Amino acid sequence: MKKVLLAVLAILMCLVGYEIFHNRPQPVLNNMYSKGLLSSEEGTTLKYTGYFMGVIPMVDVAIIQEDGVFYDNKPAIKMDFIVTPLSPIFDFFKGRVTMTSMIDAKEKHALKFTEHVYVPGSIDEKKEVFYDQVRHTMKIADGEERETLPHTQDSLSMMYFLRHKDFEEGQELDLNVNTNQKNYRFLTKVNKKEIYSIGDTKISVLSTTTEIRRRDKSRRNVTKMSLWLTEGNKVPFLIKVFTSGLLIVFRLNYIS
Repeated sequence: MKKVLLAVLAILMCLVGYEIFHNRPQPVLNNMYSKGLLSSEEGTTLKYTGYFMGVIPMVDVAIIQEDGVFYDNKPAIKMDFIVTPLSPIFDFFKGRVTMTSMIDAKEKHALKFTEHVYVPGSIDEKKEVFYDQVRHTMKIADGEERETLPHTQDSLSMMYFLRHKDFEEGQELDLNVNTNQKNYRFLTKVNKKEIYSIGDTKISVLSTTTEIRRRDKSRRNVTKMSLWLTEGNKVPFLIKVFTSGLLIVFRLNYIS
């Protein structure tokens, strides 16, 4: 029994060491540099690998931004979010999750949010949310209206908003997010800017720490997130999400 416990402890220490070493800005930037991903491009297509507990490859994620579209006769931004499983450990989910956000190009807040979960022969669920940012309401597929707060975002429009926000060190952003349930508080703090060196290249990096919780002060469903972005084009290259006692780390592996 003692040997088993020591073996488990050794494995845990190795996993923790791996997570600490690989899931830091410097090694992620080094890997990006070796793949030619440190670009000044805006990055309208971003691809990530998500690692369960920061170690086990879990999902591939693609985020695709399309400019110059219109929604309800307004200039808009379309963002697609596509999730596919990777590891055999997660092979029980053979389907795909897609989300689409239509974003007001001027105000940078949500207009419409769609989520589609598809597993062949099992699940085919789609939900749509329509935001009225003037009346501060949202309408879901069955026609039910729910109250929202000013400049409510969905999860994709929030990323677009953050990428186009001018950050100041120490700044706090108290934002609203809702994708058809409760109104959530998206409280983000901008950390001190850091400079990383890769050979003769200096990379300026912004980071934020975020707590997401319900506006009704319920202690349920609290999520914490840390985000690192290159300063120039605001590309999120490292994302850590801690929710329900689980850590998922997303590392950028493609940009165009």
